[in-house]
Amino acid sequence: MAVFTGLWQRVEIIGVKVATNQDDYYCRIRFLDSGGMDIRALSTVLEIHPIHCDWPPLCLQMCIHGIKPAPESTQWSPEALRFFHRELREDVPIALNVHGRLNKIKDETRLSYSYIAHELPNVIFVSLLQVRDGVSEPLDARLVREGYAVWSPDSPMPLPDERNYGD
Repeated sequence: MAVFTGLWQRVEIIGVKVATNQDDYYCRIRFLDSGGMDIRALSTVLEIHPIHCDWPPLCLQMCIHGIKPAPESTQWSPEALRFFHRELREDVPIALNVHGRLNKIKDETRLSYSYIAHELPNVIFVSLLQVRDGVSEPLDARLVREGYAVWSPDSPMPLPDERNYGD
């Protein structure tokens, strides 16, 4: 648990690294029920009773599979991010094709400090995001049509055989 907006919230630690003073650690956390990530001192994160972990997260982190930033770029442009945030609305339902959850965390997993979406633990890979606002074209197709993305069947990484990763 960590404090966010003055209240304690459930978090998942997704990465740990030694602080510069060597007396503490920093951790990258994901807020399970409100979404978003942050970096906190590990000493400010409390372990909660396992009974509170039985409920699934209310927010899930997803990564669009099958497209990548427009040619000549490895990062999404600010314009592409604005387009994505403007089009992916909170006030209408969203339908999407779920490919599965990769990078599942196990107790013995060594946590990376990376914040690259497809390298994070428990990220759900999706495609054909359909925002149910009356527009029939999927959001990933609109990103390509607008020139912000290109089709790439193995991006951001090849998906393994379905029998080996889905749940």
